[in-house]
Amino acid sequence: MPKAPAKRLRAKVTVPGADKPVWISARTRKELEEKKRIVRETYVDGVKPRDLTFHQAVIEWYTVIKRPRIRSSGTRTNYEGMINNHILPCFPEQRLVRTIRRKDLQACVDLLEGFSLNSVNLCISILRHSMDYAVTENAIASSPAALLVRPLTGKPHDKDALTDAQRDAVFAAADASPDGRIVYILYYLGLRIGEALGLQWGDFDWESDLVHVQRDIDFSASNEGVIGDVKNETSDRFVPVPAPLKEYLWNLRGMPSSFVILTPDGVRPSKAQYRHMWLSLMHAAGLTKLKPEFIEDRESALALGLKPPTPSLYTDYEVEITAHWFRHNYATLLFEGGMDPVSAMKILGHSNYSTTANIYTHLKEKQLRKAAIKIDAVFAKGCPKVAIF
Repeated sequence: MPKAPAKRLRAKVTVPGADKPVWISARTRKELEEKKRIVRETYVDGVKPRDLTFHQAVIEWYTVIKRPRIRSSGTRTNYEGMINNHILPCFPEQRLVRTIRRKDLQACVDLLEGFSLNSVNLCISILRHSMDYAVTENAIASSPAALLVRPLTGKPHDKDALTDAQRDAVFAAADASPDGRIVYILYYLGLRIGEALGLQWGDFDWESDLVHVQRDIDFSASNEGVIGDVKNETSDRFVPVPAPLKEYLWNLRGMPSSFVILTPDGVRPSKAQYRHMWLSLMHAAGLTKLKPEFIEDRESALALGLKPPTPSLYTDYEVEITAHWFRHNYATLLFEGGMDPVSAMKILGHSNYSTTANIYTHLKEKQLRKAAIKIDAVFAKGCPKVAIF
């Protein structure tokens, strides 16, 4: 007589948030328990999750949520560069987001050790927001990016304000060059370089002595540059026009739709033309230096008894003072002039108060260090010697 088949075991699994329990069956109790575990892991809050990969989660968040809300093409480039060059390569393309753990994301962030603080913060921000997006899409129950910490970041280059000698040399070079107005614009307005290149004469209100900063030239996509909106809403602002700048620009005024900074041919400069323009001005001011690779080539030629190469301005030199240095100098002048951080934030177009506050804190620390040196000098000269018995 044939043996009766073994009776299958059945059980129901109550899933939080689901209207009905999930029934399962198995031949053995061990198999039944395994199926229970799978059901509990498969369902999240009563909803069967999407099989979303990590790549899909990041890309969907960026294309659906973030990118439509970015105004500046430069900011888009920063986000897309971080996503494509660093974040996505951290994980295989087919890896499901529900298999990602905090330690995996932290390992990805830690690869940025030594990078700038801005790069690290951007990476963490993308990971946090994209994982939050995965939660809302029912791909994971909770975000593994909640407790990410920053690795050691590279120390930012300490940009001092222009010295009197540097300032005088820069303005002497500007006054002797047809391209000199870019120096005046950057020094007296403290703009980002894209904002300076985007200025048109119609942006100036000469009666109120204000200039409306409302457009940007972005060179990330092409050498010719793209005319677009400024970096963010707070970058769209009015900046006071100091009397020396007004006096310098008054007789140079053009049509309202004409750009303020032009090449000698009367056109808006391309990326290459702007770089040549700036390099020529800084070289005339004595603020350039030979690139290390040229120095190495020259020393190698001399060691071999060969004629050393002749340096070319546009390929073998680099500037010591960048255009952005003038923006830091402007912030320093605001601080030294006693302007409060909130007003400075609005004039500089910072989106976060902390950015301006950090600059002011750094400048205060430098001021205190200088004061400490002076105090030491005072006591070194003025303190009488004390007899020791």
